Amino acid sequence: MRNLNYIILFTMLSFCACKSNQEFIGNKNVNINQPLQISVPAQIKIGQQLKIVLSTNLDEGIILFDPMITKIEKLEDSKWRRVRIVQCPCGANCIPPPNEKIISKNETWTRSWNLVESWCEKNPKQGFPKTNKLEPTVGKYRAVLYYGYNNIERIKLTKEFEIIN
Repeated sequence: MRNLNYIILFTMLSFCACKSNQEFIGNKNVNINQPLQISVPAQIKIGQQLKIVLSTNLDEGIILFDPMITKIEKLEDSKWRRVRIVQCPCGANCIPPPNEKIISKNETWTRSWNLVESWCEKNPKQGFPKTNKLEPTVGKYRAVLYYGYNNIERIKLTKEFEIIN
């Protein structure tokens, strides 16, 4: 009987001592090792196109929020700054992109970015907005996606890369 008590105690301590693969985000535990990931090259040269690929082999589908909007952040002074990227030509009447896309098991989703920061600015002299562009600079960046299992919670998924000369 005494050996059985030791086995039970050892088993309980083993469970308590194990490192969790869960991270608490919002009000939901998220498995860090889940089979959902962003693929980007570790380094990319100025002048190339960045290809962002989200792949999953989860048993259930996920909701990818703002699937047509490319989200990139740059590390500046130890803080992540969102890179401005024009999604629709300035002044154009574009159809609003969908707010979400269902990604099924074994499905991939891809976006590209030309590494150029861009934003619209009203030009009062000409009466229509103009596109401002800022060529890429060397540094650490990350691709950002938001996904969830329902329409309420958004989970942030990131993958870092470096722009080099």
